[in-house]
Amino acid sequence: MTDARYIDFISAYCDRWCERCAFTERCSLFAVQCAMAMCDNDDAEAMELAVGPAPSDDGEAADTEGSRWIEELNGIPPPTPAEMAEHDRQRAERDARVDGTAIVQTARAYTVLAARWLRAESDALKQRAPADVREALEIVEWDHFLITVKLRRALHGVDEAAHGKDLDDDFVEQDVNGTAKLSLLCIERSERAWQVIARWSDNEFAAIFADQLAQLAREVDAEFPQARAFLRPGLDEPT
Repeated sequence: MTDARYIDFISAYCDRWCERCAFTERCSLFAVQCAMAMCDNDDAEAMELAVGPAPSDDGEAADTEGSRWIEELNGIPPPTPAEMAEHDRQRAERDARVDGTAIVQTARAYTVLAARWLRAESDALKQRAPADVREALEIVEWDHFLITVKLRRALHGVDEAAHGKDLDDDFVEQDVNGTAKLSLLCIERSERAWQVIARWSDNEFAAIFADQLAQLAREVDAEFPQARAFLRPGLDEPT
């Protein structure tokens, strides 16, 4: 990204809760999403509106870092069927290893059980709950799927590096730590929210979910000891 309006990679490590974000004007992903709505989902028109013009009609791309990168990608031949099959095999094996970790098993159990609880209880509680409890319910509703998704992404990066995939080591380390930090932030935010719900409703499951997330945070800290030190672009940097 070369547009000075936007912070590079800010959307890579955010919770995608755009309506609560103070950085939407600095986020190219948010700009593209808004442009897509304005342009009736016309991809080319939306991209030009959000981040600048596409290559000209005669096929000449603008002389920018992004356009040169696209040209390089276009010069790479497509994978053969055998290469695609090998990629799919490796991906399936990686998924199995990641899904077998204690972190993902804990996170997935939380996601499933929290989703069931929210479907059964959330709407009724919101009708009679005070503002702080409604806020807490909105937080756990937003986070309960995101936590597992982001932890799987972080662990995928660890697995790719461990099994010799040809990746930029610095990028993998940064992406793993950034994604793990986002996961920790969502875990701890939801833990506090469940505690609010538990105190108000005296619901034993809310307290159990809070304890489950506290344990998950400890496991994530042990697996990603550098995650908390990661500075997410824009979000953790001085304004």
